Order: sequence, then structure tokens, then C-alpha cells
Amino acid sequence: MGGRVGYHIDIAPETGSNLWTVVVRVALSRAEASRVFLSGDLMVSWPIAGLEQNDALPVGRKSMFLSQIAASSTGLRLTYQGEQEARRAASLIKEQLSKAGLNMTTEELAEGRSGQRDFLREALEEYMTVPGMRAAMLVSDQGLIISSVAKEGTDTFGLGALAVDAVAAVQNFGRLVQAGTLDTMRVEFEGLSIVAAPFSPDVLLILVADAGSLGALSGRLADSR
Repeated sequence: MGGRVGYHIDIAPETGSNLWTVVVRVALSRAEASRVFLSGDLMVSWPIAGLEQNDALPVGRKSMFLSQIAASSTGLRLTYQGEQEARRAASLIKEQLSKAGLNMTTEELAEGRSGQRDFLREALEEYMTVPGMRAAMLVSDQGLIISSVAKEGTDTFGLGALAVDAVAAVQNFGRLVQAGTLDTMRVEFEGLSIVAAPFSPDVLLILVADAGSLGALSGRLADSR
């Protein structure tokens, strides 16, 4: 990618059918990635009228975090039943990205983006240097994995969904007793330590480690925030 940042939207008909495809690719610098999270990350949405299911997009899904699109090597791919629906979706996405302060590039951002670094993953990999760490994840408040690093055999999707439910329950308790906003949640099991903390208004940082690693986790978490 040669260090370029911004976004590119490509609209094209699929060969041998009436379907049209919209491909959105985003490249963020470290500064832009930080700005995105400090502002709460952007939930990019698109119309579902005429939207066809594809392997990369679950049925009925109509939004995705900007950071997820930027972290994907293939970007966001939407397939519509006609040109009008595809161009409407592209126009709406363009408006959202422009309002977020991103510039549209005239040159296509290549698939795979060999020059694009995944800063979110790099940040999470730093947590994995803590002895006993099993997984470090950024999870949306809807339970969607934005980025994760984990040891082989760790069910990040299951852990992320359960952690979000647990944090929601604790937050409800805090509101009930007027305890204020949640700063950090720590859970100690006989063989496992879990730390959950708000990363941005709509994103949680989830850390999972062997029991007894919580002290090291807490220090690293405090430094990062």
C-alpha cells in the first residue's frame, strides 16, 4: 500500500449475473487508529434491502466497526441484487467515512495490503508477553470480536460473548446501587484469571490468563490506559 491511508470503494457487476458488488477497504495510520478508538470507534452501516448473503457476511448483518474493516485483509464486501442498491450502499458508506474524517483515495487499496500494519493486533500481542496469558481480545458490546490474539485451542468467540454478558450484568448491578461506571472487572477461578475493562465506549478489552497471573495483568492494563 506504500503507506497510503484513507478508504477506497469499488463498485462492479459480477460476471454472468445481475448481482453488483461493493468492496470497501480502509487503511489507518497508528494516529488514525488511536483517534478512532478515542472517539468510540465508528459503526459503519449499510442498507440490507437487496443484500445477498455471502461467506464473509452473516445473514441480516447491517453494520461493522470501522476498525474491523481496516483490520480485514479483504475489506468489507457487500453483494446486492442490482446496480441501484449497490450504488446507494456505496454512497451511504462514503458519507459515513467522510464524516469520520477519512479521505477517499483515487488509487485502489490493494487486497492484502502488505504495507498495512494491524496496530490493534500489535497492541494485543504486547499483552501476550505476560507469563501465563492465554488470550487478549477487543470485543464490541454486541459480542463481536474486533481483534484478538490467543494461544491455540482458545475459544475467543465463546469467551468474548460470555465476557460481554458478564460485564453487562455487573454494569447493571453498578447502576442499581448507584456505584458509577465500571472501571475494571476481575474474576479469579481456581485455574483461570479474567480481566475486562472498557477500551472505548462500545468496546471491551478482555484478557484471559492462567491463575496467579492477575497481578501482572493489572499492572500492564493500568499502563495501557
